[in-house]
Amino acid sequence: MYEGLDAAAARHGFNTFVANTTDDPALRRDRLEELLARRVAGIVLGDARLDGYDLVKLLDRRHIPYVLVSRRLTGHLSVTTDDLLAGRLAAEHLLQLGHHCVGVAAGEPYASTGVERTAGFVRRYAEAGFPLPPQYVLPSRFDTAGGHAAGAALLALVPRPTAIFAVNDTAAIGVIGALREYGLRPGSDVAVVGYNDIPVAADMPVPLTTIHSPMFEMGEQAMSLLIDRLHGRRVRSKRLRPHLIARDSTLDD
Repeated sequence: MYEGLDAAAARHGFNTFVANTTDDPALRRDRLEELLARRVAGIVLGDARLDGYDLVKLLDRRHIPYVLVSRRLTGHLSVTTDDLLAGRLAAEHLLQLGHHCVGVAAGEPYASTGVERTAGFVRRYAEAGFPLPPQYVLPSRFDTAGGHAAGAALLALVPRPTAIFAVNDTAAIGVIGALREYGLRPGSDVAVVGYNDIPVAADMPVPLTTIHSPMFEMGEQAMSLLIDRLHGRRVRSKRLRPHLIARDSTLDD
């Protein structure tokens, strides 16, 4: 995503600076202040939050042009993947394979990515006549440890889910680690679907079925929108279309 941002900025004569906040509220505020101290022309914010810790109010008060990327907030300019559709794509895939008892490693409740991907998945299952009980939809951190914890909790349920959707690939890798501890193999014993299609997904011992998110394009378009905003042009939010890539973690039976 950052490569796309930087490429678009360079085409327009801008330099970019990146700061990683790890979703920590205090660190987010400090890092933003550091960027503003550099007298940047604008901000692309990749970690917008649905809770009370978001920085967009601060940016609005200071009249700093900004665009949200990856995550979205209603009423704010953003470039994201259509995460509701993506959740439905994951559900459609598993339904077509005959999975009716499924679980979700649902991500963090403060991130639109986790909330909307989960919502799309759960709604599609409900429409198909297989509503998910609450205990089968577990909040999880977005890292491998979070996916591992959610996966272990889901595998302990009775009946055990035959498939698990993790709302990003790193969490899905953690879910696969939990499967290994249970003596289970992804694909043949429990299907696993991730999200983002990070480079390692295709090269895992059991290649990961995942939702491909056009991250370079997302970054590129977010920067282009920011530059349009800097020049006073009319702008509108964009949702890019994801697609599912089926691999052995759901098809190895």
